[in-house]
Amino acid sequence: MKFTARLARLAAPFNDHPLAASPLALAACGFVALYLAAIYCVRSISSRDPGSWFFDPSTAYNHQYTDVRQRQAEAFVAAADTLPPFHRKGDFDTAAALCVGIPSIAREGVRYLRTTVGSLLEGMTQEERDGMHLIVFIPHTDPTVHPAYHEAWLAKLADDVLLYNLTESQLDHVAALELELGLMREKGLFDNTNLL
Repeated sequence: MKFTARLARLAAPFNDHPLAASPLALAACGFVALYLAAIYCVRSISSRDPGSWFFDPSTAYNHQYTDVRQRQAEAFVAAADTLPPFHRKGDFDTAAALCVGIPSIAREGVRYLRTTVGSLLEGMTQEERDGMHLIVFIPHTDPTVHPAYHEAWLAKLADDVLLYNLTESQLDHVAALELELGLMREKGLFDNTNLL
């Protein structure tokens, strides 16, 4: 009863209005306000989800976190240029809990390897890094065509940088695959098999 009396006092200035606020009308208005606020919150949260009714492509593809992470990764790799190469601390006989292999081919105009490695390693503790074995594979018959091949950070951050170690006939076959753009699927399978 006290609640009803309070609502009546709050609604007193509106008593002369034709839509005078009864407690039921105030409760209905409150419900509508909460409902609209809930819809607004759900819409703002799920506007980036392609499966949502509220999906908005104009805002969904903004790179909010990606831009931050790319800057962190770039700063980490840039700092690695001045550091000594990574060495595992502790027992060298124990195998790493996780082995990560990254194949990287040179592409015209874009470079993903630096950001990939930096994003993977940035923020890791020494214990986490000790538990991971990072292998970067440069699958080119001539590795010097890859821009990262001569950069100091690669050897300092990766545990191993793999290049082709093939027989002459296999190397000729891979060179032919590199020239035939339509055979990239076969070359990709060959490279991933070598990386494994």
